[in-house]
Amino acid sequence: MSAACARFTTFELETNGLIVVLHAFTAKIATTYKIDCHFSTNSAVIMNDDVALNLYRIVQEAVNNAIRHGKAQQISISFLIEKGKLWLSIADNGSGFSHNHASHDIKKTL
Repeated sequence: MSAACARFTTFELETNGLIVVLHAFTAKIATTYKIDCHFSTNSAVIMNDDVALNLYRIVQEAVNNAIRHGKAQQISISFLIEKGKLWLSIADNGSGFSHNHASHDIKKTL
C-alpha cells in the first residue's frame, strides 16, 4: 500500500470514524466485485485512531483474502458491543481452506 493511500485512510478514519469508513468500504467492494458485501453494527463504536486503523486493516485484509483466495460472493462484517466488549465478525461463503494445511507445528518453526 502506498504511503499516500495509508494517509488517506488515516484521514478518513480520523474525520468520519470507523463505522462510516466501513460502510463506504463494503459498498465499494460490493460495487467493484459485484458481490453481496455488507457491514452492520449494534452501536456507535468510539475508539482511538490507532485501534480504528488496525481494525480497518484487519477487515480489509480478510475481505481481500475472501475474494481473492476464497472466491466469496457474500461477505458479512459486523461489530457488536456486548457487556463492554467489542466483537468483530467477518463471515463469507468462500471456499475456505483445509484445517490440516492451516495448522503448523510450532516446534518446527522455532
